[in-house]
Amino acid sequence: MLIKEILKESFHFLRKNALRSSITLIIIAIGISALVGILTAIDGIEASVISNLNTLGANTFEIGIKRTQTRSRQANFTQNPITIKQVRAFKEQYPLPTMMSGFVRLDRPIKINRMGQTTNPNMQVIGIDEQYLPMYQYQLSDGRNFTRFEIEQAHQVVIIGKEIADNLFKNEPAVGKHLILLGSRFRIVGALDEAV
Repeated sequence: MLIKEILKESFHFLRKNALRSSITLIIIAIGISALVGILTAIDGIEASVISNLNTLGANTFEIGIKRTQTRSRQANFTQNPITIKQVRAFKEQYPLPTMMSGFVRLDRPIKINRMGQTTNPNMQVIGIDEQYLPMYQYQLSDGRNFTRFEIEQAHQVVIIGKEIADNLFKNEPAVGKHLILLGSRFRIVGALDEAV
């Protein structure tokens, strides 16, 4: 009997003060949503920072070209780019007991084509050697890494990221297939486990 009276009195109060009750419920809902959003954003930022720090490794450093910003906001080279011969000479001259990798990033985003299908024009291309993936702790979901022979002989092989595999190959395996990149045909030897 007591519970029935309490519920009856509660509903009577809510009906009598409908506007106040509605505003209170809306404020509580907004507060909880904001709190969940903030906690989710913090978790995402934390995961991103940890992931980026993990890819660096404990004793990793990069040697590259120095860029400066001009007033037109275009990057200018202040010195000549490092060549593959210089990377090889550095590796031979300093036989360190660690992994060393040479890589180069293409300065502009590009499209990748396969049998009439095209990716968004924002794909990033990175030229790497066989040490890059293990050094930066990338995992392959399918296929294999480059071989030293392929790098030395400049074979037209490629390892694609997850986004390209999902967009161009949907539910079929990408390894062994070909795609058009920068006007040349490349054979896919591997696919990364996560987006790069």
